[in-house]
Amino acid sequence: MSYTRSYKGAGVAPRPGGGTAYADPGYQADKKPRYPIDSEEHVRAAWAHLNVPENQAKYGHNELHHVRAAVQSGMRKHNVDPYVEAGRKIMEG
Repeated sequence: MSYTRSYKGAGVAPRPGGGTAYADPGYQADKKPRYPIDSEEHVRAAWAHLNVPENQAKYGHNELHHVRAAVQSGMRKHNVDPYVEAGRKIMEG
């Protein structure tokens, strides 16, 4: 599977034939893409899920780094601030 290796889209895997981009191109055992980053709603959900320790444990160090970088890239693209998201989680929790 090929994926973009540029500053603005590092580690972002396009869907075959074009379409939804995923932060995880299939690193887990089932090889399914995870964490779509094509919309603001998906980026917020991906960031929330990725910051759960049980979900992080499913990745190796390098894989987790690439997935987090791709989600953060999507956050910048959709003007979502990760610090605001962290504060929102604390306030709701």
